[in-house]
Amino acid sequence: MLLSEQFLHAFEGHRKSLLQLLDAVSEEQFSFKPWDDAMSFGKLFHHTLTSTRTFWGSVHKGEFERATLPEVQTLEDLHKLALQVTTEDQQLITGLSDEFLNQSIITPFSPNPIVKYQLLLMSRDHEIHHKGQLFVYARMMGAKELPFFVAR
Repeated sequence: MLLSEQFLHAFEGHRKSLLQLLDAVSEEQFSFKPWDDAMSFGKLFHHTLTSTRTFWGSVHKGEFERATLPEVQTLEDLHKLALQVTTEDQQLITGLSDEFLNQSIITPFSPNPIVKYQLLLMSRDHEIHHKGQLFVYARMMGAKELPFFVAR
């Protein structure tokens, strides 16, 4: 099995869980912030999607490039964007060869080149980190039932 396939299989459960989290919050909670200077629930979710697109797009292109995604103002629009981005991002990684993923690229994250596969692993860890924060936001907003941290 290719590294890209192994990675996508492992990542998929985390992204599914993140998408399921949207069902645990209401439209009114989209702009919830746990403190004044915090990102809102919607903004943090959007940041998570944008960051993964940045990581994966950079791996695909072979050079670092910050991604931009359309801004959203509602929970419904965020859900639509998340589904679209998830499908598009999977297409960026599907079928990439092990040889390709073992090449290095320059990023602002390190003074040294980073192996593309390591950048994918960093993206997964970054998404898991923010997913955890979003789960805490949901609990702070009163959510009683949340998805398991990995969905299968």
